[in-house]
Amino acid sequence: WLARTFQNNGGSFKKLHRLIMMSRVYRQASHHPGIDKLREKDPGNLLLAVFEPRRLSAEELRDSMLAISGELNATRGGLPVFPEINMEVALSPRMIQFSLSPAYQPSRTPAERNRRTIYAYRVRGQANPFFELFNQPNPNDSCEERESAAVTPQAFTLLNSQVMSDRSIALALRVEKEFDTLHLQVKRAVQLAFGRV
Repeated sequence: WLARTFQNNGGSFKKLHRLIMMSRVYRQASHHPGIDKLREKDPGNLLLAVFEPRRLSAEELRDSMLAISGELNATRGGLPVFPEINMEVALSPRMIQFSLSPAYQPSRTPAERNRRTIYAYRVRGQANPFFELFNQPNPNDSCEERESAAVTPQAFTLLNSQVMSDRSIALALRVEKEFDTLHLQVKRAVQLAFGRV
């Protein structure tokens, strides 16, 4: 039915997306008012009565951190960019046409580095440690489904890494610029991070 509707609308993805997103099924909440009764009737959620929340992918996590801190460059299209990666990995020497050079050099300006992750150039054989830690698939293998393993280093990375330190400083500077009082700054930071007051 969706394929036929897509065809009848002249192949318009915009109309297809609107149709899907405005449907009752798509707009269902992730909680159900009678969840105990529902678990008895449909323990495996085969009837899709509720949407099971899922963890963000590595790319979504990076993009959301940049958006919250106000650093995301949402420009569409263009050349691939080289986001910042762990400096030890970036500076490890690599043989390129019989000479040694740094393995990776990030794009020059923050506007270039902070574009959406979909535009990030992936160097084959050199994984971005942040993305690898959050289960980004290896570009050398076919991947039909991502792993979503939660491991301790993910928590430590979100607490202590240079990436998170830089994003938190950028968020602090953003809310400091937007509001004068500490109360409003904290309220805005919570609103940006959690999507609610």
